[in-house]
Amino acid sequence: MATEGFITNKFCEITLRDRNRLSKENALTISEYIIAMKREVNPRLNTIRTIIQFLAELSKTVGIEKKFNDMMATKGKEDILLYSDKCRKPASRPR
Repeated sequence: MATEGFITNKFCEITLRDRNRLSKENALTISEYIIAMKREVNPRLNTIRTIIQFLAELSKTVGIEKKFNDMMATKGKEDILLYSDKCRKPASRPR
């Protein structure tokens, strides 16, 4: 249900099944999150794709064995913030 709506692009489904990026438990957590989002706000497919890609890369960066539910603890939040900072575009310099 989480990847429903993607007709030709199987990127999201492949990403959720890729055990080199996500543990089975984290893939399930992402799927449940996407399904809940679909019920509440009906996000665009591009938004879903971006969320799946971001969370898969987060999982790969901090360690596949680390569970998303555990990341909500104080130490885990640091991992999330560090990864988010790496993904942020650098501020443009004034001319």
